[in-house]
Amino acid sequence: MVMTRSQSGRRCGVRPLSAGLAAHEVLLVLGVLGIFAALLLPRVLKWQARSRDIRCQANLAQLSLALHAYEEVYDAFPPAAVWHPAGEHFGPLHELKRVDLVSHENWTILLLPFLDHGPLAAQWQVGKPIGDDVHEELRLSTLSQLRCPSDDYSVPSNPYRLSTGASNQVVEFARGNYAINGGTHNAQFDKPSTTAPRGETMTLVMDAVTREYALWGNGVAGINRSFARDEFTNGTGTLIAFEELRAGIHPVDPRGTWALGQIGASITWGHGVNGDAYRPNHPWKRADDVQGCDQLHADLGEQRLVDLGMPCVDYVHFNRQATSRSRHAGGVHVAFLDGQVRLLANDIDPGVWHALHSRETPGDMLAGAIEARMAATIFTEHPAGEPAGTPVGPVVNSVGMEFVLVPAGDFLLGRADYGFVPVDDSPPRPCRITQPYLLQAREVSLGQFEEVMGRLPLAMGDGAQLKPFHFKRPCVDLTWNEAHEFCAQLTELETPLGRRYRLPSEAEWEFACREGQDRPFRYQATRPKDDPSGIAAGVEPARKLTACGSYPPNALGLYDMRGNAWEWCQDWFSRTYIGPVDNPRGPASGYLKVVRGCDWRFVGEPCQIDYPMMPPFKSNPFVGFRVVCELIPPP
Repeated sequence: MVMTRSQSGRRCGVRPLSAGLAAHEVLLVLGVLGIFAALLLPRVLKWQARSRDIRCQANLAQLSLALHAYEEVYDAFPPAAVWHPAGEHFGPLHELKRVDLVSHENWTILLLPFLDHGPLAAQWQVGKPIGDDVHEELRLSTLSQLRCPSDDYSVPSNPYRLSTGASNQVVEFARGNYAINGGTHNAQFDKPSTTAPRGETMTLVMDAVTREYALWGNGVAGINRSFARDEFTNGTGTLIAFEELRAGIHPVDPRGTWALGQIGASITWGHGVNGDAYRPNHPWKRADDVQGCDQLHADLGEQRLVDLGMPCVDYVHFNRQATSRSRHAGGVHVAFLDGQVRLLANDIDPGVWHALHSRETPGDMLAGAIEARMAATIFTEHPAGEPAGTPVGPVVNSVGMEFVLVPAGDFLLGRADYGFVPVDDSPPRPCRITQPYLLQAREVSLGQFEEVMGRLPLAMGDGAQLKPFHFKRPCVDLTWNEAHEFCAQLTELETPLGRRYRLPSEAEWEFACREGQDRPFRYQATRPKDDPSGIAAGVEPARKLTACGSYPPNALGLYDMRGNAWEWCQDWFSRTYIGPVDNPRGPASGYLKVVRGCDWRFVGEPCQIDYPMMPPFKSNPFVGFRVVCELIPPP
């Protein structure tokens, strides 16, 4: 018996399908699968991103293990990089564009044997720079341990191409995503001055005769400078050793280049509050200072660089400053000296970020509740302190220090100078000084400090090199802690006379600098030749420190509020703190102290840079202080 197709279908229990019905069912199945895929896709993407993050963290942990293995062998941690003069040339090696000729080993090359890359490490020819032909295979090697898979620019097809300037030849480098912590000090090579004290500064050793060169800041490694463990005050669980870098987004962008021992390539540098790259992934349009950025601006444009999260300044033509950057949402991964790896948020308090990178941070400053300290800061108010009596006129104390009465009043704290706009994260705010106060007419002199303390500031040593006229100058090069101790000693001396002493709050200092008025100041960057005012902040040329009170007083009878030394204030520093309207005293805690030298923190573009702010345990040759005298009310 011969069966037709339809008979066969019926016999097998299969209903014959029409073409239209089959398409409908197929579309239905595809629709269900599409919905399922749409629901699953975000999870898949999340799992993929998490997997990349885990790999990135694992790389940092492995680098930490290699770092400690290196230390066990050499009794010190590796330098960030080794630089040597090229041929007969010797000068500021940090400003050279032919970095391929002066850059030799860097920390990654030194760690290769401890990362199971012995054969690659064996290719290194001591005495030859990284740009030499003998190192081509090494510098072009792509190493998974030095790449974060989250960075889609960190691929072999995107090498760094350094032009040699000869016959259009280039030296190419493979990308990498990790940097050693060079420090959060100020990245400027200019020395501190009355124009800008620079806060925490670098040490530069450059001797043309001996051809010695070394450069280091407050991080864990320097250029031609290694540190041993006993040189670290900061604890291993609160000191950052390594952090992420993004690979350059253009062939001329040197950032994220593992074998190149340069700032921005494999070293973070100068990205604390004394610079304009004071947090991870900083979006400020001029945050990083790296070679080739002028070409990046020409090819991509400033706004495109900002949009891509890789801003840099177009008028600095050498590698000078770079902060940590990543492709992760919300922050960067860092490895602490004890090997712990954490994600630090982009909005981390800049003071915490600064302190975590300094090997000199006292261990107790960051000890305890480290997770909370690394989270977004929640401010509490500085306690107001004991009530003081109401002064009615000027005072001269037993040490001969003169105090001027500053009246109560209202003003706009942080009002910009004429022609300038405040930065977004530090807007001006209303402030009221509710009671008059007594502020020292002149800065504390070195002679007054010695009379009260019985010694000179610790940074000055025994003072054997000082001459008599030095003791009439402002007492500088002392820490905030020493200024605070001076107030305590003077209070003990004067308590029987009904007086006690403290540093002025930032609000009190600024109100006095504004002469108790609420009007913007007319600032100019260049000093007129016949200018008698002594104004210092941001004004060129800089002036030398001179005797306290050498310049004319302001309308309140206060000398040197805008000139001579810069001055410590009582407040802990924060860019984002907004206190009460009445008598603000700053946050209750912090990591850096306020230093002032003008009625606004700074002017113009440099208002992105908190030049003078410093930790309370650091000193500066252009930062001194003056004090407030409070009357002790009768019992």
